[in-house]
This record gives sequence, C-alpha cells and structure tokens, in this order.
Amino acid sequence: MSELTIYTQPSDIMSRLHFSIQSLHKNVERNPYNQAILAHNLPMGLYVGQLAAYLCIYRSLENACNNSEHPVLARVWQADMAKLPLLQADLDCFTLEMPRSLVQTATIAFVHYIDAIANHPYQLLGALYVFEGSTLGMRELLPHLQNTFSLEYQGVSFYAGYGEMNRVRWDGFKRRMNLSITDEIAQEACIATAQQTFNLIDNLLLALWHSQ
Repeated sequence: MSELTIYTQPSDIMSRLHFSIQSLHKNVERNPYNQAILAHNLPMGLYVGQLAAYLCIYRSLENACNNSEHPVLARVWQADMAKLPLLQADLDCFTLEMPRSLVQTATIAFVHYIDAIANHPYQLLGALYVFEGSTLGMRELLPHLQNTFSLEYQGVSFYAGYGEMNRVRWDGFKRRMNLSITDEIAQEACIATAQQTFNLIDNLLLALWHSQ
C-alpha cells in the first residue's frame, strides 16, 4: 500500500505572500512597459514618467511608514529603506514633461490607495513587501536601461536599489516580516494589500505605455 503525501499550506507570511502573488507578478513581468525595457526600446519619456509617478507613490508609502507608531511596523521598516532620495536624484538628471491624463489618473488612484491604508500597519507592510521585493527584479532590468539610455548610475540609481547588497537586504526584510506577522488575520490583510499593489503597478505601467 503506497503512502499518501500530505501537502500543507505554508504558515509563514513570506511564503504565503510568495504563493499568493505569483500570477500577478507574472502579469507585471509581461507588461509591455517591462518588455520594452528588455527589448531596449523604451522611450525615455516613459521612463521619466515612471520615476515621477513612483516619486508620488513612494512619498505616500514612506511617509506613512515613518509616521506610524505601531510596533510591528517599527520592527520591519527601517529608515535606510527609503527610495525617495534615489527617485529624486534620478529625476534631477532629466527634463520632466507633464504626464498624460491617463498616467495622472493611475498615479492618483495608487496614492489614494496608499493613503487609505496609512493607519493599517499590516496592510502597509503588504504594499512594502511588493516594493521591497521589486528591488530584485529592477536590478535585473538595470543593465537594459543603462544600455538603452547610455547611462552608468546617474539617472538609474532607483533601479540599482541597494546595489550588491540587494539580496542581503531582502533576506533581512524576510526575516523581520516572518517574525512580525504571525497572526492569520494580520497575514490575510497583508496578502490582500500585496495583491492589490501588484494590480495597481500593472495598471500604472499600462497607463504609461498607452500614453505614448
């Protein structure tokens, strides 16, 4: 008589997040904006538009993290995780054009969502998970942007993230998340926000692409 293999669902938040967003992650990877980066044919205006939109979104997210007094957020969020300085430094390298209404609408919707969860630490951490995880994917896109726009690091520091420390920083983030979010209800709130954050990123990148 053969033994039955029993599969159990992972209980730690980082494993649950990973499994819950796989299809959404693939959608973002297949987004025409990211595909254009890989094909080295992304218009510079769209890249600068992404930086400008992200500046608004990250400002809302990082302000919420910095202003929160909730202990669980304090255990995970660290001030040196801030990406606003990188985004601002990159934008200073380019001439910024007024974004199209399609991009404005997608950006405003994203900012409103972040503002709506600003007082809910587990939801904030769901959004933070997506953005912190994106440092790994953006690092892979970095050489394509450098090649397309003939840049070294000025203008692409946001995509460079933590540089060679990306993986180390991600492993530290994972440990802090797993130690801090153990309650199932809190985990569900975190997961739902991560999923919506991926949807909002996908919508924003599509808006950028269709704004040409």
